[in-house]
Amino acid sequence: MRYYVYDDAEKKPLGPFEPELLWRLEGFNPETKVCPEGAKAWAPAKSVPELSGVLAAPRPRPAPAISAAAPSSSGAPPAGQARRLGALLSDALSLAASRPTTFIGIVLLALAAKILLVHAGSLVSGIPIGKQALTQALKSGRYAAVAVLISCGMLGALADSIGYAALILALAARARGQAADLRQALGLALAVIVPLLLVELQVLGWIVLGTVLLLIPGIIWAIRYMLAHLAVLLEGRRGGEALARSKEIMLAHVGKVVGNTAVAGLAAFAAVVLGKVVLAVPLALFLRALPAPMQAWALTPAGFVLAFPAALVKIWTAAVFVLLYLDLAALHPLTASAN
Repeated sequence: MRYYVYDDAEKKPLGPFEPELLWRLEGFNPETKVCPEGAKAWAPAKSVPELSGVLAAPRPRPAPAISAAAPSSSGAPPAGQARRLGALLSDALSLAASRPTTFIGIVLLALAAKILLVHAGSLVSGIPIGKQALTQALKSGRYAAVAVLISCGMLGALADSIGYAALILALAARARGQAADLRQALGLALAVIVPLLLVELQVLGWIVLGTVLLLIPGIIWAIRYMLAHLAVLLEGRRGGEALARSKEIMLAHVGKVVGNTAVAGLAAFAAVVLGKVVLAVPLALFLRALPAPMQAWALTPAGFVLAFPAALVKIWTAAVFVLLYLDLAALHPLTASAN
């Protein structure tokens, strides 16, 4: 985790710096106020447990001034810079691989909950899964059954959103050097899911409004607010604050965000297709070898297996967004009181 340092002389925050670099800053001492990257509160360095080892170490020769940010020794970008594309994709892969059981557990748990809810809706309503069956149910006037099926589908979508939020929170915790626990991440995701959904609805409203008025404003607003959900999850922003934070970062770095997202998206698509092709052939042979009555029952587990490559890629793409947002947010630090 990197830290901002409050310069009393300049009356402004500086950094962020890696912990091992703090002692090299001229004027840094146990009373110097620091703020972890992505947080809002300032506190004396001596009160931060992670810095106890740094403060206990012998003081090396100081840098010329507290504002001179030395390059990071841990692969993070130097202060005042964001990762280049290659480093971003590579670091995201390392982050995703740092706690694979936790991250895969979150994604598969959300996927299983979504599948179970959708199938439960089909079982209770008596409507097979598929658009054709749903259309036929509407034409035959089975509105109550359709309502049950749609409600279960919406609950499945909610489970998917909670899983995504938990994944982002767990990845961010790991990126900041904190523990990434599945249960804790899910608990935090449940606590923030309502503000997250409200912000997503606001973004959707702006996009729909822009599209209705004219296609171009809809595209502009979609790009402007594409980081709003990360402002909610990673910085605790709410409502209009999250939209404003996304706009602030996008106006300054729209090319980097859109370009990096496009490259990561193409790489993710290729990886998912390749993974499904590799798995599809043995799965098809396995299903054909089963007795006819068992094939229908085996389709759902087979679908779950085919979804596994997409689950792995989802972790990596989420890691890309987390690191990209943390880098760019560091270039536009939150206004925090040093009192």
